[in-house]
Amino acid sequence: MRVIRILGVCMIAGLALGAVGVSAAQAQFEFGKCQKAAKVGKEYQGHFKDKNCTEEVATGGKYEFAPLPEGSAVAQTGKGKGVTLSIPAIGQSMTCSKSAMHDNLTGPKEGEGTVAFTGCTSSLGTCSTGSTGGEVAMKVKIKLDYTPPKEVTIEIVFGKNVTEAARIKCGTTEIGLYGSTDGFETGNVDLMSTKSLDTWGGPNGVSSLVVEAGGAQLPAEMSAAISLKNEKLEVKTKEESGT
Repeated sequence: MRVIRILGVCMIAGLALGAVGVSAAQAQFEFGKCQKAAKVGKEYQGHFKDKNCTEEVATGGKYEFAPLPEGSAVAQTGKGKGVTLSIPAIGQSMTCSKSAMHDNLTGPKEGEGTVAFTGCTSSLGTCSTGSTGGEVAMKVKIKLDYTPPKEVTIEIVFGKNVTEAARIKCGTTEIGLYGSTDGFETGNVDLMSTKSLDTWGGPNGVSSLVVEAGGAQLPAEMSAAISLKNEKLEVKTKEESGT
């Protein structure tokens, strides 16, 4: 049985934010909710005038931004079409017709769950990670991060740790995988919303996917787009002076 080992599939989705930082500034960035502020007497004690927590005030605001606390379980579900894992150097690719993602945001900058691709095939045959033909399923971890000067990123890590995330069998060929690529997320960026779109890889992504086949390391790419739904929340960004 021939074995191809991918030395890199984890996914980074950069949120399309525009300029959110400069060299002399730092940015806050975290999952959270814009909520009604507490009152003292008749006066609200929040720092925002609007329900999206974008119009900041020094005092007396009706709303306050509340980061998700550690230990949260804010569910997200998502689905999409047209997943591709390609290895151009050897002319191989795996394509999947649909994708589904289920995860929980467990704190202001993290989450975990599963992703499953269905209808997966290649020139080597039907691809799967288990007994169900055509289904490739993996665990994921989510980590919110910041890349100066313009992008907040979400790193979606396949697998429980840095070891192999999954072993995909395509026909009689096995593919072991873990690593990274990046893309973009729109929605939930300084805007209260129940929807967002993750676009992984593609022409705007920077891939660090590597395939090892026959002792040679070869580049690989993965692309997918998943529409996510969740309760109303946002990724809040805010510039702060830094040293």
